[in-house]
Amino acid sequence: MNPFDFFDEIFCINLDSRPDRWSSFLKEARRVGIAHRVKRFPAIVPPSKNGALGCKLSTLSIIKKAKNKNLKNFLILEDDVVFKKNALKNLSVSISQLPVDWDMFYLGLNLTKESFKHSQNLVNVKGGRSTHAVAYSNSVYQDILDENSLEPSQKLDIPIDVYYETKIHPKKNIYCSCPMIALQREAYSDIEKRNVNYSWLETNFSSLVVRKKSLLALGYCLFFVGLMMLVTATSFLTLQPKFIFVPFLLSSFITLVIFFCKGKVDRVCSDKLQIFAFDIGVFVFIFTGFKLIASGFLFLFLLVLIWAAGLALLAFCRNTEFYPGYGLANKEKKEKDIDLQGLHKRLMSMMMNVDDICKKNKITYWLDAGTLLGAVRGGDFIPWDDDLDICMPYEDAQKLKKIYKSKQFPKNLTLQMFEDRWASKAIKRKFGTTLKIRDKNSIALEGNEFVTDRYEQGVFIDIFVVNTLPEEKSNIFLNFLDNIQHSRSLKEIRLNTIGKAILLKKNVSLKSSKIIKHPEDLAKGVWWQKDVIFPLGEKVFGKVRLPVPRNFDQYLKDLYGDYMKLPSKKNQKPKHLSFLRLWDKEKGL
Repeated sequence: MNPFDFFDEIFCINLDSRPDRWSSFLKEARRVGIAHRVKRFPAIVPPSKNGALGCKLSTLSIIKKAKNKNLKNFLILEDDVVFKKNALKNLSVSISQLPVDWDMFYLGLNLTKESFKHSQNLVNVKGGRSTHAVAYSNSVYQDILDENSLEPSQKLDIPIDVYYETKIHPKKNIYCSCPMIALQREAYSDIEKRNVNYSWLETNFSSLVVRKKSLLALGYCLFFVGLMMLVTATSFLTLQPKFIFVPFLLSSFITLVIFFCKGKVDRVCSDKLQIFAFDIGVFVFIFTGFKLIASGFLFLFLLVLIWAAGLALLAFCRNTEFYPGYGLANKEKKEKDIDLQGLHKRLMSMMMNVDDICKKNKITYWLDAGTLLGAVRGGDFIPWDDDLDICMPYEDAQKLKKIYKSKQFPKNLTLQMFEDRWASKAIKRKFGTTLKIRDKNSIALEGNEFVTDRYEQGVFIDIFVVNTLPEEKSNIFLNFLDNIQHSRSLKEIRLNTIGKAILLKKNVSLKSSKIIKHPEDLAKGVWWQKDVIFPLGEKVFGKVRLPVPRNFDQYLKDLYGDYMKLPSKKNQKPKHLSFLRLWDKEKGL
């Protein structure tokens, strides 16, 4: 399902005299898989030839049409719209967080008033202009039509976006996706009669989006209390060298300007300015703090601390890209949203691609963990499993990386590696032993993970990279561990956390040779002799036969004990994913 299917109908306003813009729009529409759904609306040209009036009349006509057709909602796009790289991913998450009582939903907006985040990916709009990508709910149709005329010969009293800003936004439930999904292309505007560059739109947006009203209020409270008491404390003024007052006053001045301008500092990044003010504040705090403590002025030190804490909280509130989900509960995100049947179908398609790549390049792998368990139990996915697991020797994993880097992967798949700067947290917490193959035409969030443009977050196949030891080296290493295990006290030898976990979890046979270690169960002490795994066998999984360990019975017993015993009903649910959306690959970005 394409997330744009959320809208009953999609319209695009385009002048008959601008086929060039319609052609450009269709390219964008194809990128997000909606070209077949968009209905072109010929823009109305009033007798006055006023472009802003024509835009208003066109919008009102579409709203009237939607009302007459009893549409639950619809989306209007202008022909200069440009969709951002991860539009489908961001739209999927934004829609999942959209309250049921929404009235208007912007995919992109020129914010004009300070607005607070409703959830991780939605802003509750208090004021903004632009109509290049706006969705309307049926709850707002009549209000708009009652207050505006459809008479073509009328004089323009107020542009449609300004009308929304002044009349609709203050009294209705208006939201905008965050980050924005749609921007505007730099081009000649028939309304403004000049070339318009909208590159400032995102900068302006980030400057006016604030994390949470209560946190912002607390930040200003701490800042003003600290500031007022410090400037009236003569001992503070006399104790400090004169040069320290320059950063102190500069930091305070920047914060005051942002406060009185309510974040709108003439298209300047007020969020970045607040960070700058905080950085200066840290310098002041460190320099003055030690001196005040050394001089015994603990009360003054406390005031400086309060002032600096206020700056820190303000910087945190205004920079919403840093830990965007803090203090924001996404109540609309529910477990029942996980389409396990669709997930399994997508994972199976991905696995067939991976199997084909591995066979062509003689890469060894085998089914692992819950996926192997499903293959043994019933020849398919465990009904509630929400990922797919395979194991791969280190040498083969390196070969797979080279194949990916040489662009031999299908276009809909990507390989995430530990060394990637923006690799997901799920990879990094595996100590570099895990790879993920991601689908580009879906979004699958794990736990409290939030949506980001820094890396792919699609449905994934986990690849656990395993290592082998030559017989001589394994004997030396295992003898070392054996000596530790039989020591009177583990305290006699310094061990890292992993070593402790291996020995304390359970008593394993340490005299084995040529062993393989399962990385995910590093702390469980699960080691296998090679002949438990090799030579690999095969098991039916779905409609294909895939590699499995030779002695899969022993393998699964080491992992799960009595692996044929089903978990309790309450544990028969997805373990990894908190959010999932899939769309057809031929309609994806």
